[in-house]
Amino acid sequence: MKAVVRGTAVAAVLVLGLTGCDDGGDKAAGGAKSTGSAPASKQPAAAGATQSPTDGQQEQNTDVSIDAAGMYYALPTNESVSDRFSGGDPVVVQGKEALPFCTEETGSPCAGFQVAGHKEMESADETRVEFTLFTFASTAEAGVAVKSMAEKERAEAVKNGYPTKPVTVKSDADETEAVTNGSSAHVYLRIGPVVSHIFTSETEAENLEYAAKVQIGRVKEVSAGKNPDR
Repeated sequence: MKAVVRGTAVAAVLVLGLTGCDDGGDKAAGGAKSTGSAPASKQPAAAGATQSPTDGQQEQNTDVSIDAAGMYYALPTNESVSDRFSGGDPVVVQGKEALPFCTEETGSPCAGFQVAGHKEMESADETRVEFTLFTFASTAEAGVAVKSMAEKERAEAVKNGYPTKPVTVKSDADETEAVTNGSSAHVYLRIGPVVSHIFTSETEAENLEYAAKVQIGRVKEVSAGKNPDR
């Protein structure tokens, strides 16, 4: 139930962000940074991880960049996550019209916000996975957003009576925080100026770690001008 409610809420905010938005990202448009390779494994993505704030590599990925066209490719496809999942096309929004979506999701002012994308997937057994990406003008602005997002989730979980606990997720991100309440999990990643939020109704740490690596891999491939699905 919680997973379904979250998906509906995100969709509602995205509709607001799309209202009046000037073609947030046409698949055929530009995409100088178009796409990155994900592991071929068919292991299901899910889990609940916690914080490993930086791995000592805060500024390792300062050259990462994703535009609106590239965002379509950076978000994972159903096949890149697992053959169990299906889902619709990703939604991409950008500019000041999309700022309410960024502020709602991150709980921050979203200074330097540029583009956001969202992709939802679900399996036959109702396991749900959602991927959300935000790009900012600088790594500092992205860092503010990812920390705010993680703190927002912890505070809301306590308020709702479902306090979270941290779970360690090893990834190639510059910053990683992940939490689980036992029935669902959130992982927050920063890769240079790009912020990723993965929500899943599964709580196996190895599955969430797998999903995080898929997302990071695609962001890096797209930023390098590669197609992760080829």
